Amino acid sequence: MNVLANGAVERELEAALVIDASGRGSRALHWLSSLGISGIREGTVGSGLAYASRFCQATTRLDDFPVVNVQAEPRGSPPGQAAALIPIEHGRWLISLSGTRGGEPTAEDEYFVPFALQLKHSLVSMLIREPHHSRRSP
Repeated sequence: MNVLANGAVERELEAALVIDASGRGSRALHWLSSLGISGIREGTVGSGLAYASRFCQATTRLDDFPVVNVQAEPRGSPPGQAAALIPIEHGRWLISLSGTRGGEPTAEDEYFVPFALQLKHSLVSMLIREPHHSRRSP
């Protein structure tokens, strides 16, 4: 296969294995097929990571409000659980909760805040505890 840079052939690249870690929206098979590469065998490996996201009305002013990120505890035992709270337009937050196998957030609205409450730090749950959730993210 030729590697292209700015539309010109840069060099030829040989590979017995190509790993695409771009996720379920990957276009790698399409791109490889369009290059005339056939006989592609595809395998997938589940990451074990699940997430649930919501928009909610911010419970505080968003002027210069920072992104809040609570990481999974690296020294603890699995499952890892995390949260991100991102200020967005119209006075809202985008909140994403994530967890690895055995600690996944669910798609059920009534478990969203309780999941945030069990994180290693309560900052995100304190901010979203108010019942201002509007809808799931797309």
